[in-house]
Amino acid sequence: MPATELERRLIELGFVEGADVEVLHQGLFGGDPIAVRVAHTTIGLRRREAMAILVSVGAEP
Repeated sequence: MPATELERRLIELGFVEGADVEVLHQGLFGGDPIAVRVAHTTIGLRRREAMAILVSVGAEP
């Protein structure tokens, strides 16, 4: 998948600046798929897709 298409897809799924992201589960073999929660939606990602997401760990409110 071309980078611009992946970026567009991730934005459509809610991966935008300031969004809260929680890792819920990682697959047993090779870590695929990864289940994450963005806002109130659970999404399954391949590891290579997840690697395209930059997160920073902040203090919880």
